[in-house]
Amino acid sequence: MSLSIILLTILSGICLLLWGLRTIKRAVLRGYGTQVQAGIAIGTKNRFVALFSGIVATLLLQSSTAAALLASSFVGRGLMTVSAGLAIMIGADIGTSLVAQILSFKMEWLAPLLLSGGIIMHLIYDDGSHKRFMARIIMGLGFMLMGLGVIREAASPLSASETLPLILQPLEAEPILALIIAALLTYMMHSGLSAILLFAALASSGVLSLELSLTFLVGANVGVAVIPMIAVMRDVPQAVQIPLGNIIMRMVVGVIALIAIPYLLEAFKTIDWSIQQKIIFTHIGYNVLLGIIFLPFVGTLANVCKKLSPAKESEKELELKPRYLDKKALSTPSIALSCATRETLHMAEILEDMLTKTYPALANNSQENIDDIRAKDDVLDNIFRATKDYIIRLNREELSDHEADQSMRIMNFATNIEHAGDVIEKSLMEMATKKTKRKDQFSEEGLAEIKSFHKNVKKNLQLAQNIFLSSNPDLAQQLLDYKKGLKIAESKTSANHMKRLQDRLPETMATSGIHMDVIRDLRRINTYVTSVVYDVLED
Repeated sequence: MSLSIILLTILSGICLLLWGLRTIKRAVLRGYGTQVQAGIAIGTKNRFVALFSGIVATLLLQSSTAAALLASSFVGRGLMTVSAGLAIMIGADIGTSLVAQILSFKMEWLAPLLLSGGIIMHLIYDDGSHKRFMARIIMGLGFMLMGLGVIREAASPLSASETLPLILQPLEAEPILALIIAALLTYMMHSGLSAILLFAALASSGVLSLELSLTFLVGANVGVAVIPMIAVMRDVPQAVQIPLGNIIMRMVVGVIALIAIPYLLEAFKTIDWSIQQKIIFTHIGYNVLLGIIFLPFVGTLANVCKKLSPAKESEKELELKPRYLDKKALSTPSIALSCATRETLHMAEILEDMLTKTYPALANNSQENIDDIRAKDDVLDNIFRATKDYIIRLNREELSDHEADQSMRIMNFATNIEHAGDVIEKSLMEMATKKTKRKDQFSEEGLAEIKSFHKNVKKNLQLAQNIFLSSNPDLAQQLLDYKKGLKIAESKTSANHMKRLQDRLPETMATSGIHMDVIRDLRRINTYVTSVVYDVLED
């Protein structure tokens, strides 16, 4: 077999390995992402529980990088402390080494069994059933084991190559260069687990010496920490603290491991293990040592990370941005929908604040409230655009019918909230500005009508938020009845206003046009916010 065919076959094995890893991770996140995140969230109790939840999460996700990104997301959103996130990261590092040990066992019969069983199961349940995710996990394991087998078998002839030693020998004399190459390979593969398994497979085929394999192992362990760091660089500074702490931990243990390699080589001479098992054992030892050294001091390390990546944004700056739209959750539709729901409720809170300040702006000619409402509408528009883009990106993923319907409900409510905000800013505040400049005042009766109407619209907005969150049909019917009642109240207000005009009250004459326009706009706002009832009642 020519060298080019051998290398191409090894590349195909690497691709199978990476595809299997990706299949498992996406199946777990899409099918069981909520449970995984709930398990990680339990890890906030104490460092030992956090360590265990990190191990379990990595065993499920087959990726410490995925666990790092989830922990970073929690810390960035203020749902987890940095010290708890670092403890979870330590558990994830140990978990990925245990996965490497499990996958390194040579069971030639298992790969075709898993692959065949997974594909057959997927064909049976490929009708939207939740069981298809379990089928994909089984298929992914089959792909990974098959890929490792392909790499081991294809690499065997390379052990007799005369050219390969000429390439690899200089790397044994230059451990720093070997570290950099291993780290770059790991980053290119975007998976520390795949890199470790690749190096172990090549070593078992005689392509890599034990010494060079151990050096590559250290490089892979450092390189894998860079992947989540680059992924969160544009995130809030708090989210950077977890990958930063992981890099510090891995580099410290990496230096210790490099110093210990000569002693390990001597010790391994007396142990009758295969070269692959020696590499995997070293990988487990590397991460266990990391836990022993840093778990007691996660609080201290968290403080160091906070100083290196301090939260720079003020509370005022944070108010201008979406709070809950976690882009890393897009691969898990159930979690991403939860994020979009919370952000839409955040929009509703901003609208409620705008609506609350609308009455004093109109009644008291308050320029301060007018300016504040206009600033809030800019924030509302920014968050709406971000939420809309988030839902559009989410709909590119594989959604179930229920998830697709839920995404549309969120989009409809967010759109109506944004429209209601525009009515307040572009119409009501325009009238309030004119009234303030002319120093007009509503009549006592007219102001009481506006106040009552405003109070009912605000109450309906609060009820609409509950319905959006709970999808309660009884509350939806109740809000629909309130909407009809408001229409009747508008007719009464119009009749009363006409009577005051006939009585030629001075205040009524001065604010006649504004009074009815305010009532009309409040009813338009009510129409937008109460539209949530139709989705619930149709279901």
